[in-house]
Amino acid sequence: MRIVWSVLLVAVLLAVGQDASAGLDPLARIHHDLAQKSAATSGLPATNGQFSVEVWRNGAWSAVDTLSFGQFYTHQRTRIAADGTHPVRIRIRQSGGGLAHIDALSLRGAASAVLPGLDRAELDKLLRSDHDVLDATRRELVADIVPTGNSVELDLHARVEPPQISTHRFVYPVHDRLGRDDSVHSTYRYRLGSRPGRLTPDGELQEVAQAEPFFSGFWPTGSGHPDGTTYGWVSDDGEFLYVAVDFTADNTLDGDKDYAAVIVRTAYGERTFRLSVNETDWGQVGFTYTPRVNYQHKVYEFKIPLAELGIEKPTLWQQLLAAAGLASPTRAPVVEFAVAAYGTASAFGFREPRIAYNSTDNEFLGVFEFAPTCCSNAIWGQRYDKVGTAIGAPFAIATSTNSSVDPDVAYDPVNNRYLVVFTRLGTPNTIMGRLVNADGSLVGNELLLSGGGQSRNEPAVAFSTTSQRYGVAFLEGSFPNALSAVIIDTAGGAVASGMLLSTTEALAGGPLGIAWNSADNRFVVAFQDTFIDSTDGDIVGISFDSNATPGPRFDIADRPGNGIQQKPAVAYDPLRNRFLAILSDTRGTFQADIVGQLFTTTGQTFLSATTQNVVLVDSPFADDNYGNALFSRGQLGLDYDAVRDEFVISFISARPTTYNVYYQRVSAATLAAVGATSAVNTMIATTTSPDGFEDAQVAVNQSCGGFVIIYHKTTAGSSSGSSYTPGSITTETSADIFQPCPGPALGMSVAGVGTTSVVDFGSLQAGTAVSRVVTLSNAGAATLVVSGISLISSVGSPFSITVNECNGASLLASQTCRLVVAFEPVSSGTFADTLNIQSNDRHSARQSLFLQGIATPRPPRIDVHAAFGSSVTDRTIFGSVEIGTAATSTVIVSNSGDQNLTIGSVAVNDGLAAPFSVSADTCSSNTLQAGERCTVTVSFAPAAT
Repeated sequence: MRIVWSVLLVAVLLAVGQDASAGLDPLARIHHDLAQKSAATSGLPATNGQFSVEVWRNGAWSAVDTLSFGQFYTHQRTRIAADGTHPVRIRIRQSGGGLAHIDALSLRGAASAVLPGLDRAELDKLLRSDHDVLDATRRELVADIVPTGNSVELDLHARVEPPQISTHRFVYPVHDRLGRDDSVHSTYRYRLGSRPGRLTPDGELQEVAQAEPFFSGFWPTGSGHPDGTTYGWVSDDGEFLYVAVDFTADNTLDGDKDYAAVIVRTAYGERTFRLSVNETDWGQVGFTYTPRVNYQHKVYEFKIPLAELGIEKPTLWQQLLAAAGLASPTRAPVVEFAVAAYGTASAFGFREPRIAYNSTDNEFLGVFEFAPTCCSNAIWGQRYDKVGTAIGAPFAIATSTNSSVDPDVAYDPVNNRYLVVFTRLGTPNTIMGRLVNADGSLVGNELLLSGGGQSRNEPAVAFSTTSQRYGVAFLEGSFPNALSAVIIDTAGGAVASGMLLSTTEALAGGPLGIAWNSADNRFVVAFQDTFIDSTDGDIVGISFDSNATPGPRFDIADRPGNGIQQKPAVAYDPLRNRFLAILSDTRGTFQADIVGQLFTTTGQTFLSATTQNVVLVDSPFADDNYGNALFSRGQLGLDYDAVRDEFVISFISARPTTYNVYYQRVSAATLAAVGATSAVNTMIATTTSPDGFEDAQVAVNQSCGGFVIIYHKTTAGSSSGSSYTPGSITTETSADIFQPCPGPALGMSVAGVGTTSVVDFGSLQAGTAVSRVVTLSNAGAATLVVSGISLISSVGSPFSITVNECNGASLLASQTCRLVVAFEPVSSGTFADTLNIQSNDRHSARQSLFLQGIATPRPPRIDVHAAFGSSVTDRTIFGSVEIGTAATSTVIVSNSGDQNLTIGSVAVNDGLAAPFSVSADTCSSNTLQAGERCTVTVSFAPAAT
């Protein structure tokens, strides 16, 4: 055993320097690199605890070094003096902090080493940095080393958790992964009997090792644990509901600090079934290896009696389940449930969300600041579909050893991509940008938009479709600030810049509100100005063109000495060519109302600035609507709904104790409140946490109406003045976004099939053809214009459009047009193509029909031709031949089918009558594959006339 251990430790030595992020997916690698960059910049990680290194000398342990570690894995090294080849005994002990883990231990300068206190499995964990970690909490590791020289270098890849662990949980479905943790927000639906089976809760997951998961979801972590996908399996046997969870992100065994829960919606409310090492009423916890990752990690197996869910043995589906393993899915009850996992593995948090709408793909991009405890702040993004459901996982947009803060985003419909702007902290701060494609992929490198000289902060961005340029406004200098702008082209280049207002004209404060005027092709920015009213501040506006040339400043809200006016947001009404600015105003009290002002690009106002505009959201409670003005609950949200001709306001309100998410609709024409709940607005998200939510931002689905609100959920108990611990980002959607939209809507149906997105031509013999009639219709109210119809694989494709009545058609409501699509394969095989249809559909400018068909081989077919190309059947003409001479003619036999052609004998026994004879034959008893040929040569040798 000692020899084996020595070999193992030599292998550990050879593993020094391995990349801990090797094999990680791109998102996990970005997160890993972010932690490593921060550690490299600061020299040492944020310290939670230490590993002391000691050497045995003169009958006692003598200290060599103390290696400090934080919650993220880092490499720490120390050198131990040695005396030639004399053995050295060292001891490694953890102290301080919470739980401690070692991912790899290596020794340079050691010929061999023995760790007598570890078994084979524990030694394997120390060989390489691979997330298969050794629990070293309050543990002593002793190693007997045979050195090769005068010193041995110890490299420890380890972490020490803080004593207080995060309470941020992992939630599945993943739609909830950045959501509130008070109740189930979305659920899986499992119909009893649809996956019959039993699970023995033994902590091993053997029954589902090779089975297809019922659900899965990716989570990046913020605790030092590996980013991982969680897999889940569900089944039942008529008496119990079984749920197995493979929680790959938790690679540490931490006792009752870790637990998971299945939350089920029942007729009596939500039931939570919790499982931990000390709570086994509903199953078993395991710490094992599974086929999905190569390191030991946590698994949970639940066995929940259906009676606990109020389901009392439905005899019909139970009998069917017992009969040949069949179930009755149309009659069996449906269980709605979610899964949550808690413990030392925790998800990371975000804050300062902003959101933009993508009119081409009918989706949204949210951007936010990621603020881990280990590293510099970064900017991340998340795609959302048309109703606010997350698409894929969050992704990194900007990472650096210097923190990135203050994100904002604007959409470019011309190139179908976004510009994300942010502040990069440094000496001085700079304004940076990153172009992001609609699919979330990044374009090129980060962009320096403005830097040098004075620090820059609080960028806000909008896009001009007229000039195809972005306008970026920002504060310049240390307070008091000037207001500046830079113009960016669609490739990310700065084409113009300028100071809009100097400190002799304004003392600007953020955050800024910005919007673009399509009629005048000018940007308008609103900001807080303390130039005249240094106590409370006014809200001031200014416009600038696509060359950063400013117009005159103008007042939006000016009420000296009577309330703090702050946090403006701006949206443009193209129907009336005017803007709405909203702001928070305390009106001389500790209650904050939301007030508004209508104005034009030139500063013409429609409501008196000196009477504080119009109250859009009143505050019947102290510390209401926007909260106590001394607190900062993030920015107000505002957008214009062109479908309904309304403005939508999003905000945080404390009614009366916790900060919840609200919205208010107002008429774009009159600013009158819209909706039955307008007197108290509409609460869209609530929590019992004293911290609640902050920074509610709204974006309207301009194709369909309705809106998505994105906001930050703070961590409970963390508020202190205007500073809040990063929590999570989630979205809420207005109910009417799911309702029919007033715009045009493309409908597609196939004759004999109905509404579908797939046209299946079935199976037919190659060389034949079949057609399908496709009907396009307008299911909306406005005129539908079909602007283009095309096949992706037009060259060589067996699919073709033989009748096209739709290209360029304008369909009124309920009108239709017709396409005929043919499938005419010339060879056998499986074929697929895509028919793209361009239109002004309110949801998506491009929709697709997927075409598929199978061509079977043609049967063998014999073709006979003379060598000179004429087709022959039962004779070959030789023409005139002199007596006593001979002429020959070659006949070509070919197979024009797809299957093999077997030929018997040609002119058996040379059965041709004289003067004809077969002089050469390559066809008899031959098998011709598709396209192959053979020849028969016939001679004509007349002896008489």
